Amino acid sequence: MKGLASVLGVILLSGCAALAGPLEVSIGGGVSAVSLDAYNGILESWNALIEHLNETFLVHPDVSGTVRTLDLLSNGMGFQVAEWYWPLGWLALGARFEYEQSKTATRGTYVGAGTSTIDIALEWQTIGVLAGARFLILDAGVRLSGDLALGYFHGALAHSVTFEVPSEYTDALAGLPPEGGGRHTGDTVGLAAQLSVDVPIAAGLGLGAAVGYRSAVIGALTDASDASGDPLDLDGDETSEEANLSGIGVRLTLSFDIDLSLDGEGEKE
Repeated sequence: MKGLASVLGVILLSGCAALAGPLEVSIGGGVSAVSLDAYNGILESWNALIEHLNETFLVHPDVSGTVRTLDLLSNGMGFQVAEWYWPLGWLALGARFEYEQSKTATRGTYVGAGTSTIDIALEWQTIGVLAGARFLILDAGVRLSGDLALGYFHGALAHSVTFEVPSEYTDALAGLPPEGGGRHTGDTVGLAAQLSVDVPIAAGLGLGAAVGYRSAVIGALTDASDASGDPLDLDGDETSEEANLSGIGVRLTLSFDIDLSLDGEGEKE
């Protein structure tokens, strides 16, 4: 998979050298939503345990304390840099780099005969390198365009779990998360589509917004610090979970033109 990222980079650089003309470069950032349904299902089961313990110890005479439930790994922030060469007035070829992050955490204690701590933190990161084509749909003062791209995606989950139950809770409690932590990573190839609106504000400079969708799945994450590459089993059921990276991103963008022609006279058609 890492080889694919290198190939995409070589294609981009060689293309720029061969075509040597006007480029459109855009930088954007905004909110993103990612599926990660397998991991979010596990977080929901942990939240159910936390809510049960909170309700139990709310009325327990010998134990006090409460723990906030976890937010899901579904929303976060995204950043994107794209570069497009326009060989035709309606068609551009190019590439883009994407970075997205989503994280959740909670910490609290129950105090009885001793102090029992629940301390959970997870951080998800997605890095994408894509190459594709952009098509101009409308140019009437406001430019509307859409693009399709194929890309390499790298996902990483850093996690740390401490889940202590007070000894005053004497019943069996199923579904307790395995304690520990680490960082697991994985790679895949996926498709992405994006719709963009740009408004020129000066010569060669524009502001806009983009809505994009990505479809990609990593079969399993493996331990980044272990040469054996043990797969991630976040809930301890002896089955590794897939990482579904599919999701939607909404970003504000700033775009500007760069002339790479040798004579300095390159223009879009």
